[in-house]
Amino acid sequence: MAPRPNASEDEILEITFNLVAEHDVSGVTVDMVAARAGVSKATIYRRWESRSALLAAAMTRLRRPGTSPDTGSVRGDLAALLEVLVGYLNRPPTARVFASFVNAASRDAQLGTLQGEISRDARLDYERVLRRGIEQGQLMRDLDIPFVIDLLIAPFLYRGIVEHAPVPPSDIDRVVDAILRAFGTDAQPARKPAGARPAAAPPRARNSATRRRPA
Repeated sequence: MAPRPNASEDEILEITFNLVAEHDVSGVTVDMVAARAGVSKATIYRRWESRSALLAAAMTRLRRPGTSPDTGSVRGDLAALLEVLVGYLNRPPTARVFASFVNAASRDAQLGTLQGEISRDARLDYERVLRRGIEQGQLMRDLDIPFVIDLLIAPFLYRGIVEHAPVPPSDIDRVVDAILRAFGTDAQPARKPAGARPAAAPPRARNSATRRRPA
């Protein structure tokens, strides 16, 4: 394939991202990217000073768009955030690329810095929801926010990134319920179980004129 010196940066980064999905971060070289993109290595190095810089630029595609749900309850807000996370992890090849990226970030300073930024940005949405829950009296005032965020997201990250398995959306309510049982207050609206029957009406009081049985 003849080199295309005017290939767009976005095309090259998309190709790099897809190569990471196929070969992991450690298996991707600038030669591979250049060959698939149909550009020269010189073209790539004019735009990114090193292989690490190219990979870091490609890995910015792992950033999730921020979201600020406000459903009226901390339960609904946390469920909405976790729905975004589950959708993200179930979108191929995101989970595979993310797992490889986190592994490589422990050995590459540039990737490590980016991984820290992506993690902090993602946790901010949960922090805002939890702080609002505290202010509204739906969560304990002494809540350890970073710890609770870890508890919320860990089951989904483990399933998608460590086990490389589909992440079931049905786990969202179970996780949120467990968190609210542990850290919620009486002011937290209860979730109605699916298919729950309405409560039975209390028995009527007996008429005061009802004849008493003789002693």
